[in-house]
Amino acid sequence: MEHAEWSIEDWKRVIWTDETYIYFRMAKQDARVRRKKGEAWLVDNISPTFQSGRRGVMVWGCFRGDKRGPLKVIKKMNEETNEYDRANPKVNSEYYVDEILVKELCTCIAEF
Repeated sequence: MEHAEWSIEDWKRVIWTDETYIYFRMAKQDARVRRKKGEAWLVDNISPTFQSGRRGVMVWGCFRGDKRGPLKVIKKMNEETNEYDRANPKVNSEYYVDEILVKELCTCIAEF
């Protein structure tokens, strides 16, 4: 409620950021499971989240008002193993603060 009275111009001064995984070349999966009451979480009734054949990247981006910041690739999948390459950074709080917030976000603030 602290910002309920803000105008559009006030909101245009806020920088919004987010990160996500983007997957492409995924094998299509349509799974239907018939189960009895109480069996929903049995291992045999759960489909794995990822299937072989996935490819993707983890990206971060930001915007303010009608201005967009860069789309930063954080992690890439190894094309041969379909896993995130060990050469990719470990995205923990230290990495996120140093590499994303300090370097990328501060650059965006200066440019906006």
